[in-house]
Amino acid sequence: MIEIVSILLAIFYWLPFMVAAGRDHHLLGPIVISNALFSWTGIGWVVVMAWALLSPAAAPAPARATHLRLVRERT
Repeated sequence: MIEIVSILLAIFYWLPFMVAAGRDHHLLGPIVISNALFSWTGIGWVVVMAWALLSPAAAPAPARATHLRLVRERT
């Protein structure tokens, strides 16, 4: 019984990491570190979970890709 409880607590503790990894969050590394260091406080877990649930910011398109697209449109 205690083994099952321990496994469930470990899964719950690392849930913010699992959520961020599943969402392919662009700041996965800092989320993992914050999860490891601060989630034991409870408030830290809530903060890291909220951070993991935030949608990653859209990365701007590289200038080179835009240039290549313009070249292809001209031809």
